[in-house]
Amino acid sequence: MIRDDIGNRVAIEDSRDSLLTVAEIATALRLSKMTVYRMIHSGELRAILVRGSYRVRESSLREILDSVTPMKVNQYR
Repeated sequence: MIRDDIGNRVAIEDSRDSLLTVAEIATALRLSKMTVYRMIHSGELRAILVRGSYRVRESSLREILDSVTPMKVNQYR
């Protein structure tokens, strides 16, 4: 059993997603690891704690990416 970011016990078998490290999430989102930790602590990014290290389900990363609204970039003439 492992615990999620709220402290609930979660069976590893319940998740069919890959578990990603904070460093992998930071690389994927092009953010610093500290920003990813802040997102986890604020509840913006769901994570589980495995032996003192946070892991983020791949589906949580997809949720973040799906929730982002693309910005329109002004093109200079």
